Amino acid sequence: MPTTVLTRTIAVGDAGVLQTLRAMQRLVDQAMDSPIVIQTARALAVGDGVQRQAIVAARIRAWLARYWRYVDDPVTREHLEDATYLLTQFSQHRYLAGDCDEVAILAATLGKAVGLDATFTVLAFDTGSGSGNPGQSARYAHVYTTLLTAQGQRVNIDITRPSGPVAPVVRSLEVDA
Repeated sequence: MPTTVLTRTIAVGDAGVLQTLRAMQRLVDQAMDSPIVIQTARALAVGDGVQRQAIVAARIRAWLARYWRYVDDPVTREHLEDATYLLTQFSQHRYLAGDCDEVAILAATLGKAVGLDATFTVLAFDTGSGSGNPGQSARYAHVYTTLLTAQGQRVNIDITRPSGPVAPVVRSLEVDA
């Protein structure tokens, strides 16, 4: 199975965000049958007898938090890497690297590979630009995955959001991964 790394110029505004989300969804779908994805997801899910999905989702989050190293994309470019590529890199280097969209892609792929539903949530923060309507002009700047269990529990896999004080969220958008 070929691995995928997409690099493209970031389109402006909400239309560009929607294009990026569609590309992320395609990368998740393409990696679902990858042996390295299935092997990694199953290894994280093993050991619970009756598989408790919330525990599996928490394990995925803890594993990503342990091995993830945040690396920004270039200012005018968007890199999107599929789970197969990321896990192959992990097997070689023993760490994972990328920004919020790569961790969102990997979290969604791992979760879906063991039967969890996944959504991408995109956030826009109040940057204090003085527009008078912060929610109207705030640009989407962060994405993360939420894994959803059959029992309706939501497990947030937002490991790249800055810790400590951040600007308030003024807009959000959720789409299925």
